[in-house]
Amino acid sequence: MYEKTFHSLIIAGGLSSRMGRDKALLPIEGESLLTRLAKRLLDLSISVTVAAGTEERMKQYCAQLGVLSEQLQFVVDNYPGSGPLAGLHAGLSAMPDGYTFVIACDMPDISGKLIDQLVREQVSGADVIHLKGQPFHAFYHTRVARQVELALKRKHFRVMSLLDELNSKSLMQDRVEAGYLLLNLNTPEDYRNYIASKRRGAIMNNQSFEIFDALPSDLVHIVEIYNSTIASRMVTADVDPVTVESKRAWFDAHSSEKHPIWVVRMEDGEIGAWLSFQSFYGRPAYLATAEISIYIAEKYRSQGLGSLLIERAIAECPRLGLTTLLGFVFGHNEPSLALLHKFGFEQWGLLPKVAVLDGEERDLVISGKRVSC
Repeated sequence: MYEKTFHSLIIAGGLSSRMGRDKALLPIEGESLLTRLAKRLLDLSISVTVAAGTEERMKQYCAQLGVLSEQLQFVVDNYPGSGPLAGLHAGLSAMPDGYTFVIACDMPDISGKLIDQLVREQVSGADVIHLKGQPFHAFYHTRVARQVELALKRKHFRVMSLLDELNSKSLMQDRVEAGYLLLNLNTPEDYRNYIASKRRGAIMNNQSFEIFDALPSDLVHIVEIYNSTIASRMVTADVDPVTVESKRAWFDAHSSEKHPIWVVRMEDGEIGAWLSFQSFYGRPAYLATAEISIYIAEKYRSQGLGSLLIERAIAECPRLGLTTLLGFVFGHNEPSLALLHKFGFEQWGLLPKVAVLDGEERDLVISGKRVSC
C-alpha cells in the first residue's frame, strides 16, 4: 500500500490505573480494542508488534487474540513498571532499522489519511514525526531507542518531554475528521462517551459530515444558527437577532492555532452546528483556559452533534495549549448543563439572578473541566 515499507508498534500492557481494567481488552463493537487496532493495521498491509509489558500479559493477549496472534510479534519490557516509554523502548529495540508507526492501545481509531501525511514527512529525516501535542499515532525512527533507554535510566518517564530532546517534526492538524479524533480512552467516562458516540453515529444513519475550521464565508451561516437560538431564551443573553457585520470583529479575533471556530459541514455542504473557543478574561495568566460555546441548527438538534463537538474540543486541547475548558450556561438550560456534565464538566460557580430575560431573573452557571495534557 505504501511506497516505503515500515512497521507498527501497539503499546499495551500498562497499569490502566485510571480505567480500572486493562484498556487493551476493552470491548468495542464486539471485539477487544487490541484486536480492533491490530486488524486495522494489518488491513493497511503494515506488520504489527505489540509491546505487552510482561510475559504474563503477553500470554493473556495471545489467548484473547486467538489465531490473529499468529500474525503478530510481541515484545516485553526491559524496564518493567516504567509506563509507555518502556513499551516504546522494547518495541523500537526489536524493529529493523527505519521508521515505526507507534500507537497507544487506548486510541480506538486509526486514520489512514493521517498516516499518509506522516509518511510524506519522512523525507525530513526527523527522529519523530507527530502531531503537535500528540506523542502517539506518530512515526519514530528506531535510532532513538538508545535515547529512550537513557530517559528510562534517568527515570524521566514522560514521553512529551522526550520529544523535546529529540529531532522532532511537529505537524499542525487543523482538520481532523469526526471519526478520527485521536481520542485516548483513559477513564471509564472516556470509554462510555466513545461507545455513546458510536451509537449516535448509527442513529444518524451514517450521514457524512466533517468538522472544519470556519472560513470567512461561513460567518453568515454561523450568525443564522446563532439567531435561531435567541427566541428560546435559553441559550444566549442576546434578545434580538444580531447582524453578520456586528460579529465580524469577533470572528476575526479567532485563529485555528489557539481559539478556533469549528463548523460541522454536512454531506450536502450545509452547516449543521458550530463551536467557538473564547479567551477567558483576556489576561496572560489565563492563556491555558478557554470558554467554549456550541450552537446547533434547528434541524440537526438532538442528533449528537453537540457531543461530537465537545469530544473534539477535549481531544484538541493539547494542540491548542489548553488545560481548562469552561461553559457559561443559564441555570434553566437543563439540556446544555446535562451535556456538559456527561463529559465531566462540574459546576464551579453560580451567579444567581444576573440575567433578565423577558422580565424574569435567571441564574448563570459556570461549568468547568480540567483537561489532561
